[in-house]
Amino acid sequence: MGHTNIRSIVEGTSPSNAYNKRYNEDEAYYGHQEGYSGHFNALEGLSKYRKQLVSSDEKFTKTIVNKAEKFIDKAEDEIPYDTCYYIDLGIIGYQVRTIKKVTTKGSCKEIKYVVRNAENERFIQSFESVTQAKSFAKKYSEDKSVSTIIKREFAIPTIEKYVVEEKIVKTKPTTKTKKVEPVHKYYLFGWARE
Repeated sequence: MGHTNIRSIVEGTSPSNAYNKRYNEDEAYYGHQEGYSGHFNALEGLSKYRKQLVSSDEKFTKTIVNKAEKFIDKAEDEIPYDTCYYIDLGIIGYQVRTIKKVTTKGSCKEIKYVVRNAENERFIQSFESVTQAKSFAKKYSEDKSVSTIIKREFAIPTIEKYVVEEKIVKTKPTTKTKKVEPVHKYYLFGWARE
């Protein structure tokens, strides 16, 4: 058992987001090997490398990648094993997250057996089968001392869901209704057990 040098450039909204993406890719591809895969899923944590090449709002360039590789080449023998280090390579764009409410109505009517209060016809419960409705109505009437009726009714199903849409744009949008996060490229590197 030894260690192997690993490197990867990954996009993410944060260093941990980028690391988790790469970790999950390796976990899916190589599986869980008790920490001895020789890949990012064998590393035990994430740590910022002491030398950063860009400020937090600087744009990504290939020149920065070349500088980062030179720093990593020099630092490889000094860094401890089993930890993932990262260098921020700059911003490549902005992730815009929008949450939309989508309502759809079913095209066909569904038959429901509805148990209602016999006196004021208030809704109590609905069922798919008449047998379930009869059983419930009988028990409900006994427990609550309320007269019930069962009606066969049609219902048009309505479905409401919230959809999260994410897209990456090159320039930072000016919006207050959407969540905007910068997306960086990170150089991940370290020594992994194999």
